[in-house]
Amino acid sequence: MNRTISAIAIGALALVSSHAAAQNVDMRFLDTGAGQDIKIWSDGYDGRVFAGQLIHEIRDDRERDSLSGVYTTFCVDVHEFVNSRFKEYRVSNLTDVPDAHPMSDAAAQALNDIYAYANDAQLSESASDTFAAAFQIAVWEIVEDFDAREGVASLDINRGSFKAKKTNGWRLTGDIVDHINGLFSAIGSGARDQGLIALKSHHYQDQIIKVVPAPMTLAGFAGVGLAATRRRRRA
Repeated sequence: MNRTISAIAIGALALVSSHAAAQNVDMRFLDTGAGQDIKIWSDGYDGRVFAGQLIHEIRDDRERDSLSGVYTTFCVDVHEFVNSRFKEYRVSNLTDVPDAHPMSDAAAQALNDIYAYANDAQLSESASDTFAAAFQIAVWEIVEDFDAREGVASLDINRGSFKAKKTNGWRLTGDIVDHINGLFSAIGSGARDQGLIALKSHHYQDQIIKVVPAPMTLAGFAGVGLAATRRRRRA
């Protein structure tokens, strides 16, 4: 898929610094990017899922500070599904998602830390399936299990409210675990605001984006609606 810099208004940066002033946008799921199937156990869902880059289109009809464009997103919600039709979402802070149990300030900072550590490699069209999957798993583990009192020690993909394994039920091993551990090692760095915004829905899967992400053009997405519906996975 050919990705280019999206025409996002510079004024959108002000929206981040003001902690995602309340607004509604429409968003739809287009396709999956880099990543792989795994199996998860959580308070929201048990079963096979796709872990990795999700491609969403946002439609924002404001004349200024518009977020309209196509984004590489990561899921923060194991309780809902994506939808290939435009649905209304609320632009929110990280601490407003997931809708079922919003994350803590400490968890939101941990997400900023791993985004800073990854340095947009997780958003790249050249991201490996292994790294993209590891990044998504790390996001889920932080959102579901991070405890500020224990810090990184509270994160273990083999225990707690959230667990991730291979599709055959065996433990994840090799490069994917190394990537996850590398991401967790960055927690506590106190990274500055990485421009992360949450897209929140009461009925569909909450996502996070960067205001200036690694988005792509709609070229190549002619007729993607049907294709995305066929390939749609819970993530």
